[in-house]
Amino acid sequence: MKKVVIIGGGFGGVYAAKYLSKYPKDFEVTLISDNNYFLFTPLLHEVATGGLSEKSVAEPIREIFRKTKVRFIKERVLEVRKDKKIVKTETGEISYDELIISTGSESRPPEGAFSLKTLNDARVLRRRIIDEVEKDYGKEITFVVVGAGPTGIEVACELEEFLHDTLCDKYYPDMCHDHLRIVLIHSKDSILEQFHKKVRDFSMKILKKKRIEIILSDRMAEYKDGKVTTDNGKVIDTNVLIWTAGVKANNNLFDGEVDNYLKTKEGIYVVGDASGKGPMLAQKAVDEALYVTRSIRGEDDRPYVFQKKGMLLSLGNWMAAGEVGGFVIRGRFAWWVWRTIYLFKFNSNRKRLRIAFEWTVNLFFPRDITAID
Repeated sequence: MKKVVIIGGGFGGVYAAKYLSKYPKDFEVTLISDNNYFLFTPLLHEVATGGLSEKSVAEPIREIFRKTKVRFIKERVLEVRKDKKIVKTETGEISYDELIISTGSESRPPEGAFSLKTLNDARVLRRRIIDEVEKDYGKEITFVVVGAGPTGIEVACELEEFLHDTLCDKYYPDMCHDHLRIVLIHSKDSILEQFHKKVRDFSMKILKKKRIEIILSDRMAEYKDGKVTTDNGKVIDTNVLIWTAGVKANNNLFDGEVDNYLKTKEGIYVVGDASGKGPMLAQKAVDEALYVTRSIRGEDDRPYVFQKKGMLLSLGNWMAAGEVGGFVIRGRFAWWVWRTIYLFKFNSNRKRLRIAFEWTVNLFFPRDITAID
């Protein structure tokens, strides 16, 4: 029986463990993560803007593998001793025959800016948005989002609805909508470069309808003393800066590059954002996890090639756009497809019901503005 150790409890790590758990007689699977939950990162922007509660986007890893023989260890990995095939944690050592690293990526925002990679990031950002409105009630408040990829667009659209439809209309009736400003800065000449032109054009139309200011072909050069300065000399007084412009792979546990078989020169498999190969997408991490487990089982010896199945993004309540099966979809139907697909990406029916309930409640009531430290 092969000992397979998986480092990382994100999409790549969890799905690799799920695939291997189907063969309990062939593999002894150990999953190591410093969090005891699997985080559904594509919905963090809804947590940050009051659409979903924190617990809704996190599933306990032990619950996911409750009916399997997968062993879960909540610890931080300190080192991988490749020569001895040992993973060293804070309390001990674990031997392996095959190792899969899926440690994801990290955001490195400028000092004072907010990112959206972890559950705590979403919690802190939500608190800051609400506190800023409370503190500067009646004054002009400017939110700047850097990066117009899927995350940046989704954050900007959800933020606009949270500010205007919930905070303004429901709780701060005397606050003028003109006092709230959202600015989106992007270094390229077009938003959502990885999407079809019809999706880009439709998304741009929605952003303008939501009165989100868009600055293209310009890069943030500095953020200091509450002011964002761009390469082209624009200076924007900023209350909250949200950074979605780029992330860096967490690759400190392995040496060198990852080849076309998703392996390092020491024979370690690397999946998801940590590999630094191709687009950093949840669906790619899941697809890589399947490929690696097939490779470990000797079922696939071909180089890995990622084939995108489709991409969707939310543009606010009742509005989405994207590509599915080679077709461009937009509007309410795209929004329904987006929510349905995401809902069934969760592992437990309990979690699906909880999210579906919260989404339904949001159709009839204002978003939650509870600000908890």
